[in-house]
Amino acid sequence: MRNSLHIEKKTPKVYRHAACAAEPAIVHLEMVIRHYVKSSQRKAPAALTAQYWLGRIADLQARFDLLAPQKVRLARLGDQLSASIARDEDPDGTMVRRAA
Repeated sequence: MRNSLHIEKKTPKVYRHAACAAEPAIVHLEMVIRHYVKSSQRKAPAALTAQYWLGRIADLQARFDLLAPQKVRLARLGDQLSASIARDEDPDGTMVRRAA
């Protein structure tokens, strides 16, 4: 006999935030990453590497229901960081640490 109070387990639904809530974070990333990429000397703390900023971009993409133009802007930021990483690598694949 089945219990009338039987509740089926369901996969929890992941709610994503509205695109408008992501805009301030995107503007912030654009400003910070532009400075990071253009700076010939990395004056940021060692923890704020290009990998950190790529993680921030991925976090925004996962948490927000972004509009197409926002997705393009974040992709462009990711491309800029990837180019910066490639530029900072030695031919043997190790990262070059620029003097502060």
